[in-house]
This record gives sequence, structure tokens and C-alpha cells, in this order.
Amino acid sequence: MTTWPEDILFIHYTELAESPQERLHLLGLIGMLLNKLPNSYTAENLQLGDNDWRTLCAWIAQKHGSHFWHLEPQSIRILIRCEKHILMNTSQLLTDIHSLSLKEKSLLEQITFDDIWTLVRHYVAVELR
Repeated sequence: MTTWPEDILFIHYTELAESPQERLHLLGLIGMLLNKLPNSYTAENLQLGDNDWRTLCAWIAQKHGSHFWHLEPQSIRILIRCEKHILMNTSQLLTDIHSLSLKEKSLLEQITFDDIWTLVRHYVAVELR
């Protein structure tokens, strides 16, 4: 049996949700909690709508990140700052970004690997701040 360090959050990307859109969206919501200082955070101060708040709380309620986060009646309590995180199944992340980007009419007809990495860097910079 493998023992994982408690100070690292392991996110299994493919287990986040069924659809690419849902997986990417939940990953962005989780990213909002990364590197936040210990405190109590509400939907309002995280600037989340009701659906996003419920989605994030449902993920935490499944004991994901329980070393870092705890659900309270109207808030998420950050117990310790989550500075180390590993995203597993990144190949599916890249596939999701690629497939969703193909649906966008404004993108070039042929997307290269460099284009995908550009999208990933932009997503991380904007959504996982």
C-alpha cells in the first residue's frame, strides 16, 4: 500500500466529473482554494454563485482535501494552506481542452500541441489563481 504525504493534495482529474466541461469547471473551482491562507471562506467572498458553491462543497464533502479543508454550515474552513498539489491524468486534461477548443469557431482549423499548451497555461493563470 502506498502512503501519500499529507501535505500534498492529489487530484484525480478523470474522477472529477463525467463530461469534459464539468471536469474543467470543477478543477477551476478547486483551484480557487489552492494557496489560500487558513480562514473561513463563504460563497460570497470566493465570488461563487449558488451552483458553483454547491459543486465545490459536494466535492469537499466526499473527503477530498480533508487535510486542508473542512465544510462548515455556511463556509469552507481552510485548515492549512494547500501549496503542494498534484494533478493526475493530465493527458485527459489536455484531451478535454483540445476537444472543447475544437468546438470554438474562433480557433484555427488545425490545433497544434503548442496551441494546447498555450490554452493550458492560460487556463491555469486565469482559472486556478
